[in-house]
Amino acid sequence: MVEISVIITCYNVEKYLNECLDSIITQSFNDIEVICVDDGSTDNTPNILKEYERLDSRVKLFFQENKGVGAAKNKGLSHASGNYIYFADSDDYLEKNALSEMHGMAKDKNLDLLIFKLVNFDEKTNEMDHDYSNMPFLNKNSILTYNDFKDDLFRVDVTVYTKFFKRELIVNVLFDESVIFEDNIFFINYIFDAKRIYFYDKCLYYKRIRDDSIISSSNERHSDIIIVFNKIEALLKEKGLYDEFKESLFVSKINGCHYRYSQINIENKEYFFNEMKRDFESKKGEYEKDIDFEKIDEFSKALFENITRYESPEAFDLSMEKYHLENKFKKLKKENTHYKDEIASLKNDNVKSKLKKWSPF
Repeated sequence: MVEISVIITCYNVEKYLNECLDSIITQSFNDIEVICVDDGSTDNTPNILKEYERLDSRVKLFFQENKGVGAAKNKGLSHASGNYIYFADSDDYLEKNALSEMHGMAKDKNLDLLIFKLVNFDEKTNEMDHDYSNMPFLNKNSILTYNDFKDDLFRVDVTVYTKFFKRELIVNVLFDESVIFEDNIFFINYIFDAKRIYFYDKCLYYKRIRDDSIISSSNERHSDIIIVFNKIEALLKEKGLYDEFKESLFVSKINGCHYRYSQINIENKEYFFNEMKRDFESKKGEYEKDIDFEKIDEFSKALFENITRYESPEAFDLSMEKYHLENKFKKLKKENTHYKDEIASLKNDNVKSKLKKWSPF
């Protein structure tokens, strides 16, 4: 049995695959197997994979018809034999000593889950964003369980590329193959069983941002985020944890849906809005009954109210623009009052100063 199974899912990545694989097979930690799952590529990806398999016995190839990333990750998991599991995307790359650092920390601290950071880099400009996966609420030099950050659970970066998993806890956890954003459900499934979690405040992974990726293309499938949150809600209910997380899940859901809606391309905007509206309208009574809206921030409440009130994306967008303008006006009005008070105070001090200066006493 090897120590680390590195699972890489591949689909039409001939342009990037060499850089990804080279960053893994040249790692300073070499007790690994590299499980590559090709998800029905139509370019030169399969031939590149076969060449790496020929040159390095640690590389193992598996092929499937195009079924999506979730199915490819599950296929990789089914063939993994390592004590630890790490996922990498085929257009990204690792720091040279990344696996060594992950493994050393996981062994030394007997971890079920190591969480670290990534760097987003734009493939066109090569601009680097080191702050994308900052999680200050996890910056504690101690072993954690989800209870230690449960108020921020839905703020944790869920991408599997910033996680190092203990295999014995992952064997019964699968990715949902019916949706994109499959990492969200997988992470929630795993996090409650992980008793020893540690956050390593360092970037070990480089994530390529490209216009033609599934996530950046912002197409109709982005409405899957609604389904994903509903499945997380069902999972929490099944585990008896819904009451503990219902407010934070509601905030995460409505803001997450709104973020994806704001990124959607124009031709799919109406579809996304209608799906979002249908979902929140169908759950309106349940939410108003179960959720303590005193614990919900004003912006999230405004989103919920306006999504369920308006009938078109145009009307909804205008309502949120009005909300932002009204809040900006309130802020400016408050600042204006503050400055008026400050001016009055300065005038008063000035008068006192003059009186003192001309006083005969």
